Amino acid sequence: MELPDGDRPQQYWSSSYTNRLKAIGDERRDVTLRMLVGQYLLLKQLESEAVGEIRKLAMAERYQQKVKLLRSVPGIGLLTSMLILTEVGDIRRFRQLDQLCAYVGLIPDTRSSGEKNWAGAMTCRGNRLLKTALIESAWMAIRKDPALALTYETWKKQKGSGQRVIVKIARKLLSRIRFVLTSNEPYKLGVTE
Repeated sequence: MELPDGDRPQQYWSSSYTNRLKAIGDERRDVTLRMLVGQYLLLKQLESEAVGEIRKLAMAERYQQKVKLLRSVPGIGLLTSMLILTEVGDIRRFRQLDQLCAYVGLIPDTRSSGEKNWAGAMTCRGNRLLKTALIESAWMAIRKDPALALTYETWKKQKGSGQRVIVKIARKLLSRIRFVLTSNEPYKLGVTE
């Protein structure tokens, strides 16, 4: 099946594009295509409503100041800040950064037997939503924060793998998020530790 006017699928479908998709088809494909486009439009509407509700929640007195603090951290937007606040709750309940990283899942998988200890890739335990959001935020943060970008490049030269290094950057970003929330001070761009 060819798309209208040789169009290529894209990440965001405009209204005119979905209307053209609705117009495609013959008797056999018409019903299926129309149902799939309708399903897409319904999911798009539900997503829009969910984001609207999250925006309302972010404006509530309980979250407003903390959202503002978190959004000062490069790579952290409204949805990620609300995810952090609702999933973690009071960040002070984690006395050490390692405890918070273990909760999120930004720690290596470890095994030990007798005198042998093994540390591997990132653990599959932890909060998958937070872990994914923080890794995505780390990719954005290295584009916006010169200190994190320098750290990323330095570690990448040492380790050779961008995927492994970005997990370490996500852990560093989580440390900065923790500091911002516990100190009630906005993030200062480019500060190195």
